[in-house]
Amino acid sequence: MDVINADEKRMWREYCAVVQLPMQMFLEIQNTLLSEQLDLIRESDWFTALVPGHMPKSVEEFRRNVPLRTWRDYVPILEPETVNDLAEDLHCWVHTSWCRGTYKKVPWVRRFFDAQCRHIIAALMMSAARFEGDVRLNKNFRVLPVLPETPFASAWLATGVIQRDIVDPLLALPVDGDEGTTMSERIQSGLRRSLGPGVDCVVGMSSTLLLARREFGRMVKKTSFRQLLFEVGTRAAMRWAWGNVRHVGKGKTWEPNALLKPKSVITWGADTDFLTPTLEAQWGAPVFQIYASSEAGIIAMQDWRRNGLVPLPTSVFLEFLPADASPENDAPVLLDALKDGELYEPVITSFYGMPFLRMRQGDLLRVEGRNEHGVPLLRFHSRADDIIDLGSIARIDTDTLAEAMEMVGVSRDDWDAKKEYVGNNVVMSLYVNMEPENVNDLRSRIDATLGKVDPHYREARYTLRYPLIRVLATKRPPVPDATPSVQ
Repeated sequence: MDVINADEKRMWREYCAVVQLPMQMFLEIQNTLLSEQLDLIRESDWFTALVPGHMPKSVEEFRRNVPLRTWRDYVPILEPETVNDLAEDLHCWVHTSWCRGTYKKVPWVRRFFDAQCRHIIAALMMSAARFEGDVRLNKNFRVLPVLPETPFASAWLATGVIQRDIVDPLLALPVDGDEGTTMSERIQSGLRRSLGPGVDCVVGMSSTLLLARREFGRMVKKTSFRQLLFEVGTRAAMRWAWGNVRHVGKGKTWEPNALLKPKSVITWGADTDFLTPTLEAQWGAPVFQIYASSEAGIIAMQDWRRNGLVPLPTSVFLEFLPADASPENDAPVLLDALKDGELYEPVITSFYGMPFLRMRQGDLLRVEGRNEHGVPLLRFHSRADDIIDLGSIARIDTDTLAEAMEMVGVSRDDWDAKKEYVGNNVVMSLYVNMEPENVNDLRSRIDATLGKVDPHYREARYTLRYPLIRVLATKRPPVPDATPSVQ
């Protein structure tokens, strides 16, 4: 019988109860925090400029009168000079890669940052748990963060958790402006440090973990028994030697699970479902998923059973726009109105004085049943807009792709684009009105041109290390004045 002591019960309740709330309690927390947000922003020039008429006095009035927006509505006004008018003091700026080599830059206030750090601790705790209430998190819990530098959101949160002295980080994260090491070098350094003590949990975006696996192979090839013996210790050197016997001697490819033996992998990104079998095979541990964004923080995460994503009530106020709804005529619904099997786009409103009011996330989530508390379980389905997400590194929109296509001589009338999974890869398929014999030449020219137009596409190509584009010839009559589609 598994025994849980009082301290473990307290820790579990403090951090993990957020995924075990009954529906009514979830909604009550949401309404309380939104009411607090409305009180906070009532006198702020920033927010009154966003709300037509007077500031709503209730949650119902807010949902009835405040219009829906998208990220593009916020881009012109999210500047350091203007966010001084936010309701609470700025803690940090975070950013995420966005279209055409740009970044989403989002101001985070302290209370929001603290809430997200608590959610990361909950994820670490539940990813390692064997059963409900099983707390294995302590100062000897070894975490390998495969992350970029600040101001990326994931690096800020990792830094916040590390500063709380809850776990043992096997890699120090650089801050923005640090010089000297590349991400590849940092990954190899962290992997080398991990060889001796081993790893309890690996944390990183799903596509970045593919890069880490490649760096692991490079590190192993250029590392010697003698080097490990003096730099890391006898245990690591012996494990390396035994791995060579089992893998290299038999012509097999080294995988991280051969030496590191992590107990869990925490990851996120648009392609995580697709990449999960690969990641679990490479790292030898079950994947634990979270769903998050720079604007909203952590919106949902799995619990210790690793079923669907459980929405969190304490990051943002959540509404859901049905996939077939018209934003002009149909109102988003709350969590208790979601229907199993249906697709919805999250609409977020900030808490804690953060800047967003009823902003569409641009993603589609599918409802995959409910947990024992009646709360819907979610799963990422696709983008809801005209953006193709490649590894959560490059976001290709219609305008960027149309420009690249025109630069190689393909008119707007003659192509369509779609994100697809081909074999073990996520690719952008271009269906072009052309002769089949010219496909390969066109693919290479589009790839080179898109790399010039969008730096994030170049980064995705380097990280994923396979052709991100495939071109398929489709002979069809051109449609006059047609707009190409991106799905």
